[in-house]
Amino acid sequence: MDFSKINTTSLRAILKLSERKETLLAELEKLEKELLAHFNGNAKLLSGQTVKASKKEKKVKIANPLQERHRAPRGEMKQQVLKALAEAGPEGIKVPELAKKIGAKNANVHVWLSSSGKKLPEIERVGAGIFRIRAQG
Repeated sequence: MDFSKINTTSLRAILKLSERKETLLAELEKLEKELLAHFNGNAKLLSGQTVKASKKEKKVKIANPLQERHRAPRGEMKQQVLKALAEAGPEGIKVPELAKKIGAKNANVHVWLSSSGKKLPEIERVGAGIFRIRAQG
């Protein structure tokens, strides 16, 4: 940039634009703080600063479908799995079907069956990912 070719009119225009930019950035930061106050959380601003909402603000719960699931009470999965296996009968049930039936994730059911489930003598593995209640007799 050749400064010898810039006149005072151009410099004034650049100065005005620069001041307007600073004003808009300050206003944007203020709006971000207001938004965060409504959501009552911590987050980073575009400028990189972290802002924590005040405790006086009301908490606003945001509907998030990924957070709608709640942890079941202790022993609840055992009861649900045993009930579903009993309903499946002697042919057993595949883990994905079992998970869908009890409203859990496939991975959680696999882990439960391979850890807690194998300690229960009434649960029997029939095949790859297929379980049933052990036949008595």
